[in-house]
Amino acid sequence: MLKKYLLYGIFGCLLVLVGCNKDEEEITSPSYADRNWFVIPDKPGEFNQLVYKIYAETGVPIFVSDTLGEEYYAKDAEGNPILRTEKFNLSYVMFGSTEDDRQGSTHYIVQSSDTPAMLKAAELIRNRVLPHVPKVGEALPKCYFLVDSLNENANLILPWSQLPCRIENKPLYVAMKGVVVGQLCDILQMTDEEIDLWCGRVIASKLVSWMLNGNMNMDLVKWYAITNEGTRDAYYNKAYASTASEYNFDVYKDMGMLGWYVDIPDVRATYTQEDDLIEYVARVYAYRGREQEFLDRYADYDKVLRKFQMMQGFVNTFEEWWDLK
Repeated sequence: MLKKYLLYGIFGCLLVLVGCNKDEEEITSPSYADRNWFVIPDKPGEFNQLVYKIYAETGVPIFVSDTLGEEYYAKDAEGNPILRTEKFNLSYVMFGSTEDDRQGSTHYIVQSSDTPAMLKAAELIRNRVLPHVPKVGEALPKCYFLVDSLNENANLILPWSQLPCRIENKPLYVAMKGVVVGQLCDILQMTDEEIDLWCGRVIASKLVSWMLNGNMNMDLVKWYAITNEGTRDAYYNKAYASTASEYNFDVYKDMGMLGWYVDIPDVRATYTQEDDLIEYVARVYAYRGREQEFLDRYADYDKVLRKFQMMQGFVNTFEEWWDLK
C-alpha cells in the first residue's frame, strides 16, 4: 500500500512539473535566434520606398524613428500580449561610460517629421556618401539615423568650475548602434558648400572611427602634434574663460583648427581630437577636385594647410585599404 501511495505521489509531482513547463513555454520560450532589427521592410510611402531601395541595393539601413521595431514577447496573467520595443539608444555602450569625451556630456535628439527633408537627406547619403563607404567591415555604419536636430548638454571644465553649456544642431554623433545624422531642419535651405560639408562629415563619421581604432596611431600622433606646436600643454578639448590668453587666440593660425567648438561671450572651447579629425576629413571630400580653393582660402594659416595635406594622405590610405579608388 505504501508503495502504491508513493507511486501516486511521484506521478502527481511529474504532472505538476509538466504543467509548469507548459505554461512557462507558452510565456517565455526563446526563439534561439536574435531578431535583426536593422532590416528595412518593403512598405508603402515615398520615403519608405526610397530607404527600402537603398537597403536592397547596399545593405545599409536608414531610419527616421528611434523605434526600430516591436516583437511579441509573452502574455500577461490575463492573456494580453506583452510587446518588447527595440529603441535606438544614443547612450548604449557595451563597455565603459555612456559619456563622451567631454566630461558629463549627453546627447538628445528631435525627430524629424519633414518628409521632403528626409527624402533629400536619404538621397544625398545614397548618391554622395555610400560610394565612399566600404561595403563590409568596421568602417561600414550599422545604420544611419536621420534626425531634425541633434543637441548636446555639455559641462565645460574651467580652472575654477564647470560651466553647463547647451550645443544645438550638431551635424552628427557616432553611437554604438549607428551614426546619428542631424541638421535635417536646415537641409532644404543649405547652400551647395554647406551640402558638401554635410556629406563630407557623414562620410567622415566611420572613417575617423576606423582611424582611431588603432589603424593609424603613429600618423595621428604626428598630426595632433601640429595642433599643439607652441604650447607645453595640448589644445584639444579645452575651455578658456574670457580672462585666459587662449580665449583671444586665432583658432586657425594658433591651433590649426577649423573653428571653435563653443564660442560664446564668456567662454570658448576647442574640438576633441575626434571632432578635429572629422572636420578635416569632411574638407578633404568637400574640396575634392578643387583642392586649390581650400589652399587659397587658408593660405595664411600654416597649421591648417599642413594638417589638410596630411589628411589627404590619410584618406588615400583608407580608400586604398578598402579598395574605394
